[in-house]
Amino acid sequence: MSSDLPLRCACGRVTGRALASARVFRIVCHCRGCQAYARWLGRLELLDDAGGTDIVQLTPSQLRLETGVDQLDCVRLTDAGALRWHARCCRTPIANSLAQAWAPWLGMPRLFVDARQVGADALGPVRFRIHARHARAAVPGGHPTGPLSLILGTLGRSLRDAALGRARPHPLFLDGRPRVPARALTEAERAAIGLGASTQLVVRRAPARGCG
Repeated sequence: MSSDLPLRCACGRVTGRALASARVFRIVCHCRGCQAYARWLGRLELLDDAGGTDIVQLTPSQLRLETGVDQLDCVRLTDAGALRWHARCCRTPIANSLAQAWAPWLGMPRLFVDARQVGADALGPVRFRIHARHARAAVPGGHPTGPLSLILGTLGRSLRDAALGRARPHPLFLDGRPRVPARALTEAERAAIGLGASTQLVVRRAPARGCG
């Protein structure tokens, strides 16, 4: 991949671009957390037929938001979960991040890529299909959780990107803090989207396994 990816929320208020390079890494995640997040957003088009979310992994320095920063909103499915960023205006998911500004990792749902200008092929191949044990249908080639090669590869890339300063500039943090305070969903909200106490550990572990 050599050209930048244009980004746009559904209503067009939030726009930007992803600086494309070999560091862009694409997976499909079927975890309960990602499925529940799509239900909470009311954006079921985020999911494929098996309940998978198509995610482009990249570094914060590759994501540039050009308009609509004032529309950023942020939630966590659990108190210790990943920060899930979306556009307040139309509830389009923008990216998932860790809670620390120094972490050189973002998971950007393909839905945020401007489909009017970019086809799915421009994102490169899907490298892994993870958390397939939670899928709503058979996932050929899917891994029940996340393969060791993905975990080690993600760790290696993160260490390298941290050393190279690729967590900066961070479009979702300002002065080391999230631009918008993250709100953890209440127990009632989690129950409404199909998350119970038995699923909280899955959601908390998801970023370490490459999930968005």
